[in-house]
Amino acid sequence: MNKTLLRGIGCVLAGMVTGAVPAIVTDVVLEKTGVFPSFSEQMEHGLHVSWMLLLALTYRLIYQALGSYVTAKLAPDRPMFYVLIGAAIGFVVCVFGTIVMWDKGSHWYPISLAVLTPPTAWLGGKLATR
Repeated sequence: MNKTLLRGIGCVLAGMVTGAVPAIVTDVVLEKTGVFPSFSEQMEHGLHVSWMLLLALTYRLIYQALGSYVTAKLAPDRPMFYVLIGAAIGFVVCVFGTIVMWDKGSHWYPISLAVLTPPTAWLGGKLATR
């Protein structure tokens, strides 16, 4: 396999991990410290408080921008190309999550996450390439 292709795949994966792992860790920390109720409590009792969702959306978008920044910095060439590939994958994952979780809680949160993923990824990539 072409070395550039492998590096391109690697930079996209590194960006995705950089965006996803801190988001999951932040979720766990906020649940363990009692800031957020557990996921099972949220699902069982319909606890979807707007401020919690807004906070989660904010840190997830920051982590997405950071992930795209990492993708662009590690890209072998054409950094925005790889950033946009990561953004497209993120968008598809968000849309899939929105469909799967449609009957659970507020609709604005997953829709916002899906809609804001591409511009947030673009911003992270642009910050890395300026």
